[in-house]
Amino acid sequence: MAEMIPDSLLSAAPRGEKFLFNAFRNALPDNFIAWHEPSATTSKPDFVILSDTHGLLVVEAKGWSKNMIKEADSNQVLVEWPTSGDRPTRQQVHSHPLKQAESYKYALMDKLKEEPILLNNQQGINFGKLCFPIGRCAVMTGMTRDEVEQEDLLGPNLAPVFLQESILFSDEIDAWADLSDRDVIVRFWDLFDSRAKFKFPPLTDDQIQTVRAILNPSTTVKRVPATPQSWNLPTPIPQDATVVKTLDLQQERAAKQLGNGHRILSGVAGSGKTLILTSRAKWMLEEDPDQQILITCFNVTLAAYIRSVVHGGKNIPLRLCSPGVEVRHFHGWARALCGALPRYEGRDDSEGDEVDEELASLVMEQLKERPELRYDAILVDEAHIMHSAWFNALKTALKNPEEGSLLIVNDASQKLRKRKRFSWASVGINARGRTRIYKKNYRNTKQVLGFAWNVLSTLVASEPEPEEAFPLVIPDQSDRDGPRPRLVLAKAVSSVELLALEACKREIAGGLAAKDIAFIYRYGGGGYARRLQGLLTQSESRLAGEKLYWVNRSNETKNNYGVNQPGVRLITTQSALGLEFKSVYLLWLEDFDRALDSGDPEQQLRDLRELYVAMTRAQDQLTLICSSTSRLGAHLAQERENLGLEVIHA
Repeated sequence: MAEMIPDSLLSAAPRGEKFLFNAFRNALPDNFIAWHEPSATTSKPDFVILSDTHGLLVVEAKGWSKNMIKEADSNQVLVEWPTSGDRPTRQQVHSHPLKQAESYKYALMDKLKEEPILLNNQQGINFGKLCFPIGRCAVMTGMTRDEVEQEDLLGPNLAPVFLQESILFSDEIDAWADLSDRDVIVRFWDLFDSRAKFKFPPLTDDQIQTVRAILNPSTTVKRVPATPQSWNLPTPIPQDATVVKTLDLQQERAAKQLGNGHRILSGVAGSGKTLILTSRAKWMLEEDPDQQILITCFNVTLAAYIRSVVHGGKNIPLRLCSPGVEVRHFHGWARALCGALPRYEGRDDSEGDEVDEELASLVMEQLKERPELRYDAILVDEAHIMHSAWFNALKTALKNPEEGSLLIVNDASQKLRKRKRFSWASVGINARGRTRIYKKNYRNTKQVLGFAWNVLSTLVASEPEPEEAFPLVIPDQSDRDGPRPRLVLAKAVSSVELLALEACKREIAGGLAAKDIAFIYRYGGGGYARRLQGLLTQSESRLAGEKLYWVNRSNETKNNYGVNQPGVRLITTQSALGLEFKSVYLLWLEDFDRALDSGDPEQQLRDLRELYVAMTRAQDQLTLICSSTSRLGAHLAQERENLGLEVIHA
């Protein structure tokens, strides 16, 4: 069964395209991917099918019946559309389906040829062309071959026009259901015109991802240098070749097919929630560039990061409710809307709820006075940290509050703030039957994820009571292997900074980019400022020309954070929420010693969740560094075998 993007068609889709969609899904083998109306080019083909062993096929579907065709030649077809409701019979000239498919094919080829990793660099007739075949075909879903072969004295002779290479009819596609995989592949290969066919080594996963990114640009995650494993030919890999990493197929389907209305997406750390959210926004904008779309979250730094992802690393000026994708953290959006916010300073924690509710009321009052500042779609990240009243405000900010597109993303395991429990219905969110749960972790290795989850789950004093709005999702095991997490126990508190900088220096010398490394810490103010300043001072001489980018230095450095910002990241655990790095150094682990105390279960759980957030930022390597006097460090060292931890005394 082929992978289909999306995994179903809207009820309004033409009948012929639905027929073809089901036929491709059920008949093609599982190494085939079929897209319905991919957004690679301005004009969209009906289907594009990719096989790693046979190439790319552009498919144009036409549901015309024989009686609808009044005139036809190899270039154009005159179609008469029957009466429908109040609409009278009308005639329309269309390009011949093969001509139409060919124009899509060449537009797509131009895009694909921009990627050196997809070009053939072997000497011969295919030199400089794509390293895999690309064909085009037409499927006449409203006619059978017999109907076309049968000459009609009252109508045009369709045989010379449609009985040719690369055209199939409904009965022939129907027959695929009874064929073996091998025979279906033969029929698929027959649809490539003879000029397009040639043998080639199977495409690599990196080449397939790059093709997928071109077919659906909104699925792009990042561009990285190609490796020898990215290349499918015996010749040297093209110089400076890159590959595009994309969402996986499940995530791609979700981003494209979530649909309008209120929707809830719950997922574990590293499950790609933010990627789906950003890709969804980009895809919606591809569909209609004039849409006004808001992405909001709690974290200033995450908002800056998402903004850089959505806008390709460019620093785009923020304009309230302008066409396009606007990314702001919730308080920043509320301030832009209202001009001023209620003061949190001087109020104790028990009054925090009152301020948050007051903020939501201010936002709704302003939106009532200025309805022009409402959005076509709103996407909410980090919902688990937000106050329940804010969701009512965000719903009010939709042009269509009841049916407009409101996507809410959350993970109960990363709930770092004390918030009252609530149900979605209580805040006006109608998502019944429109929730999804993502358990698969893509970010971390098995070793990092297993360690982080074991620490979180084994140290909790009692099982937390489940919440209706934010269900606890237990992660599935990661697919990737890597080194064990490391715990470095420093003899002296003052040597933590030096040990971290020296280890970081070795990673950079080994080829790891500085921006892929993060120093994460919990506290930086008051009595903790001296050790942080010591780290910053020593980094100037220890990092071999690389600098630390101190994310939490000011509001400006938080707002300017982005994917292209150079330097090793220095960031707090709270600001790191939603971000990821290849290598993470969690400094001064002793700041989490309180997580061992079960006297206040709620506080202990928040401490452990914050620790879990910090540890799951690491994609490949996690290093914990603390003084040897740390109680938590000693506990983890004692449980090293059970936790899969490497312990280093330094």
